[in-house]
Amino acid sequence: MKAIVVEKPNVINYREFAKPELEPGEVLIKLRCTSICATDFAVIAGKVPMAKYPVIPGHEWTGVVEEVVDEKDEYLIGKRVVAENQITCMRCPACRQGKWTQCPTYDEVGYSWNGAYAEYLKTIANNVHPLPDNVSAVEAALIEPTAVALHVMLKATVQAGDNVTILGDGPIGILCMQIARLQGGQKIFVAGGHDERLELCQRLGAYEVFNRHKANASVVEAVQKIHPDGSDIVIEAAGSPNAFKAALEIAGQGAKIGISGFCEWEEATLQPDLILVKNLTIVGANSGPGMWNRAIRLVANKEIDLKSLVTHTFKLADYEQALDIVEHKRDGIIKGVFMF
Repeated sequence: MKAIVVEKPNVINYREFAKPELEPGEVLIKLRCTSICATDFAVIAGKVPMAKYPVIPGHEWTGVVEEVVDEKDEYLIGKRVVAENQITCMRCPACRQGKWTQCPTYDEVGYSWNGAYAEYLKTIANNVHPLPDNVSAVEAALIEPTAVALHVMLKATVQAGDNVTILGDGPIGILCMQIARLQGGQKIFVAGGHDERLELCQRLGAYEVFNRHKANASVVEAVQKIHPDGSDIVIEAAGSPNAFKAALEIAGQGAKIGISGFCEWEEATLQPDLILVKNLTIVGANSGPGMWNRAIRLVANKEIDLKSLVTHTFKLADYEQALDIVEHKRDGIIKGVFMF
């Protein structure tokens, strides 16, 4: 099969790669659509400690089940599916509680298990979710980031009437904004650096947007005009130490801060006393364990708009152009996908 392979950090090739061989409990997926995620670039750059090279990146995908091993999984053959990316033991205390990202033998598709920048992918049958007919391939490829956004928004426990600030106008930030609206958040403020993304946020229900590249005021000052007593909920979806620092300043008394952005292990300078004197609660939300069925329902019920995020489609062979456009945010891109 053809695949994009990260041989080692910063060495990437489009080449023939052995088609996955299945073991008991696994299924083979013929891929239909793979979404390009910013975290894929961290894998390419060697900034994800769990990555095992050589590796095929890609963890946002959909496809059709082509082959299974176990008789009990034969019903999946021919079905359009997505699948959770955690490869776990399913036996430890964390797994038994559904906390798969805390499994001591944890692997993840696209990092330490070959991912979806390829024609085929194998995964665990128990991770697979068949798709409703009204969910398109492009939408299905974005179920994974939708689950990620759901995870942080539910951990942040947005209540009806809460003032919400989203730091970051990438796909996760845009999805968090839509979910906050569904949760009853009000005066949702989105800060970012890209007009086309912020305009989409406004069309999808944001109360106010802020482009840090064009504003005279700081994001902290801008939020204070909308939320004079501070935000009840702040979501850091930018993956920036500076955004984390700003979140502490933006948060009001008793606020919750949800961390979903991956900072690639950069350090942040902050004032810990703000956490104390404001009585803040900070929650981290890694990946989207246990969120996939809810994410699929949101998309199938048309409660959340994923199609508007996908602005560019590419062939796998055109990966150099695709990765350049996505990484450097050229050509007004919001989300790019490989179509097979």
